[in-house]
Parts: sequence; C-alpha cells; structure tokens
Amino acid sequence: QHSDLTVGIVGIGLSKLEIDAQFSDIEIESGLWSSFYLVLEGSFTNFSFPSIMKSWIVYKSKEINYVEYEINDREKSSGRIKIDANHSDVDLD
Repeated sequence: QHSDLTVGIVGIGLSKLEIDAQFSDIEIESGLWSSFYLVLEGSFTNFSFPSIMKSWIVYKSKEINYVEYEINDREKSSGRIKIDANHSDVDLD
C-alpha cells in the first residue's frame, strides 16, 4: 500500500506474477507482452499499456469506477500476470 513498484524487464522464463496494490504507482517493462496472459483490474485505477496491446484485449469490463481487462489468449500464453490495483497508476511499457 502507498508505494512505488518498478519491475525490470519481464521475460519468457516468468510463469506467474501477481500484484495486489492500493494507492500505488506500478511500472513493469517487457518486450514480450504477447507471451503473457494478463488480468488487470481495479477501482479508481489508470492502466496504460502499449497501443499494440489494445488489439489483444479479449475482455474489457468498464463500470463507473472499476475496470477489468483480460489480454491475450490464456491457453496459448506461457505465463500469467495478474494486477489488482485500487487507486493506482499502472504502466506496462
């Protein structure tokens, strides 16, 4: 809670990453986003990611103050990243 988290370059060897945060700034770098199934969810949270990833969104639920994304095909991905962040900024570079 109330923290800044920067994760260096995430590579193919990663099988699972889960982040649960509140009132935080999170930045994760990877040139291999297409290898991961991503679940992003949160209330009052801003998720930003490279524009190419917008075409990979398989599910998006946007309510008034809550959003959830599922990105990439779960069955074809080599790893899973889940970020549950409330009142936060999440940047995937």
